[in-house]
Parts: sequence; structure tokens; C-alpha cells
Amino acid sequence: MKSIINEIYYGNINGQIILPKTMGSDKEQQLYNKLIEKLNKEDIPILDAFLTAVMQQVSLENCKIYKKGFITGFMLAIDIFEEDK
Repeated sequence: MKSIINEIYYGNINGQIILPKTMGSDKEQQLYNKLIEKLNKEDIPILDAFLTAVMQQVSLENCKIYKKGFITGFMLAIDIFEEDK
């Protein structure tokens, strides 16, 4: 069995392998298209800028949660290791 630590270190495992990359659901696209139809042409760039800002913030939050998961995992591993002593 390969070491997952080595696989992560050498870049053989990443989020795209674990979770498939998606560009949003059909429902989201349908709602976006309906909203665009109702907006003035001047409002569309504002909506797009807002959605981009929201997606960037969500991405940053996901990164923080991902890191916290690793930290929690290592804390559990240390605790288990020290119990065995």
C-alpha cells in the first residue's frame, strides 16, 4: 500500500482526484439565466462581480475548513500515538 503522506507530498493526490470538478448545477444555471433576462444590461456586470466575490470568499472558507480538517486529524493522531506510550 502506498503512503498517503508521500502521495500528497509528491502531488499525486489532490482535490480534483478525490472530488470530481463541477461547474455548478443545471438548476443554478437555469436560475442565473432567468435572473439575467429580468435585469437591465447595466446590472449584469454588477451581478457577475458580486457572484465572483461570493465564490472567492467561499473558496477561501473552504480552504480554511480543509486546513482545519488536517490539523484535527494530526491532533487525533498525536493523541492516539501518545496513549500507546
